[in-house]
Amino acid sequence: MNPDDVARELTGTVAGGLGVDPDYARGSVPCARCRPDDGSDDGADGLLTADDEVTVAFRRYEGHTWEPVGVYCRRHGVDAVVDAMPTLAEDQAVVAAVLEPTGYRDPLDGHHPNALSLGGLEVLDVSPAEEGY
Repeated sequence: MNPDDVARELTGTVAGGLGVDPDYARGSVPCARCRPDDGSDDGADGLLTADDEVTVAFRRYEGHTWEPVGVYCRRHGVDAVVDAMPTLAEDQAVVAAVLEPTGYRDPLDGHHPNALSLGGLEVLDVSPAEEGY
């Protein structure tokens, strides 16, 4: 897993997926670790919005598509695969990115103009499938 290839594949990915439940209408995504009362300065109730710096944990679902399984504010220090999930026998990665308000057209042709995607992406850690379990 070449980090440059992973960065190219994940740049522009919508901030939503297996373990991430974004609010497309409001253009926000929750930090997987923030709580409403934790004193976070990353937005109301731990919600991340356009221009926020984040880290995102990914799994390559069944060897085909990268799926975000967690979005984290930078305050939570998720910089490695093991910080976000167990190492599995599938490709996994953690990236740093900036949330961008690019919109999203879903597979059923629904349009979500306020959806966020990942830009300014830097790969922080990778775990190839062959290193899992």
